[in-house]
Order: sequence, then structure tokens, then C-alpha cells
Amino acid sequence: MKNLITIISILLIISCNENKSNQSIKITPSSIKKISITNKVNCSLHNLKPITLEIIDKSEISKIIDAFSLSKKIQGSVNNRANNGSFEISFNDEKTDYYFSLSYTIYDGVILRNNNNGERFKNDKLEGLIYPLFVDDKIE
Repeated sequence: MKNLITIISILLIISCNENKSNQSIKITPSSIKKISITNKVNCSLHNLKPITLEIIDKSEISKIIDAFSLSKKIQGSVNNRANNGSFEISFNDEKTDYYFSLSYTIYDGVILRNNNNGERFKNDKLEGLIYPLFVDDKIE
């Protein structure tokens, strides 16, 4: 009986730790006034505008911040050195300055990196919202 209790306790601890490590990014959109996104992607390959966007529209801010909650934390290593550039995303609320890089890696796909603590995430929804903002319709 004692062994059974020990095994159950170990399983609960492992389960709780696994759940913690897969948490997404939690940010409240109502406290964000502006999001800055700088394009550092190789524009000649992708027909993108090489600019920095300042997003101040509340509905756009909410869409982008809500997409952060869909991030899935990556366990293990990622080859971030071989890439085609990134979008640098920054914003702040009353307490925290947030800095993220949305990188197009060669071997691991699109990776979202929290530049404050180095955590890495997969988030195709966020990339799908940001990429179209920079598409240059005038380039053919």
C-alpha cells in the first residue's frame, strides 16, 4: 500500500511539472496601448516592406495579444542561427516590457522567442497575423 501511494505521488508530481512546462504565454490585451513590429526578414525573397509598424488600434492589438496565448512551449534545442530573418515584436503594460522575435529558421520552421528569458515557442497563428501586415503588393 505504501508503494502504491509513493507511485501515485510521483505520477502527480511529474504530471504537474509537465503541465507547467507546456504553458502558453499569458498577457492581458487591455493594458497594451501600442505594439511595435520591426521587419528583419529578407525582404527581397518574400516581397515584404522593410519597415517598423506601430499598431495602436485596440481590436488589432487584441487579436495579436490573444494569439500569444496559442503559443506552445518548445522543449529541447532549436537551431536559430540558420534563419531567413525575423519580426521583432515589442510592447509593454504597466509592469512589464515584452520583447519577442518571430524567426523563420531553416531547420525548425517559425519559432517565437521570448527575448526577456530565452523561452521558445511554436505559434503559427501569430505568424499568420503578422506576416500579411508587411506584404508589399507593389512588388511583383
